[in-house]
Amino acid sequence: MALKLLHTLKSDGYSKVTFDTENEGKRVFLQLDELVSEEQLLNILKVNPKRVEYFPLEEKPYMIVHESDICTRFYIDPKKSN
Repeated sequence: MALKLLHTLKSDGYSKVTFDTENEGKRVFLQLDELVSEEQLLNILKVNPKRVEYFPLEEKPYMIVHESDICTRFYIDPKKSN
């Protein structure tokens, strides 16, 4: 079954994924509207998910991506309303 993370995030009204790079400790802001494919999203996030947990109702929404032996947290930001 194909993961539809990009579609889910966009359709749920999220516009940005925020995360810190592992080696450099830099904060990265990824605009979802600039992405066109699931593969592109996963390549930029540098993950190969086995499972994704999604927490949209938290004060600061986030998702946890589970790989074989690593779990990574990514924050998701909703689109600004006018």
